[in-house]
Amino acid sequence: MIRAVLVAGLLLSAIARADAQTTLRVGDQKGNSRAVMEAAGVLKDTPYQIEWKEFPAAAPLLEALGAGAIETGLVGDAPFTFAAAANVPVKAIGAIRQSQEGLAILVPRESPVHAFEDLKGKKIATGRDSIGHQLILAALESKGWSANDLQIVFLAPSDAKVAYTQGSDRADR
Repeated sequence: MIRAVLVAGLLLSAIARADAQTTLRVGDQKGNSRAVMEAAGVLKDTPYQIEWKEFPAAAPLLEALGAGAIETGLVGDAPFTFAAAANVPVKAIGAIRQSQEGLAILVPRESPVHAFEDLKGKKIATGRDSIGHQLILAALESKGWSANDLQIVFLAPSDAKVAYTQGSDRADR
């Protein structure tokens, strides 16, 4: 909860200069930031209107920010790093440090894959420019492998969930 309030404070600091006649367009990933801010009560007396724009993931949120479709949004470090490397015209105005303890490359329980080395030559799905993408690239680098040692399949989060549960790299199979 402390982290959620910290995140809410960072986002609010980005919009603190808005006045009563202003509508601020805020990008949100699946309603997460909005829900946290509303639950914390930090939006009650804002002297401006907030127009929430919902995105399925950070990459499209950052594209919208770079295109001027929204004024602010909250994303993780990996999507921001990918966007900055691609020269998307965005900048970070606040950051928090997190551990990597919650990050993992997952396989179904019945999978014969038991270690990253078992993925060599196989397909692995993730969202483009996501923390999962960064995690895969870091694992490849730590093993001394190239991106050609496995096939990265980029899927939207909803398609990845379907593909994972069906044991496929495509949601339509």
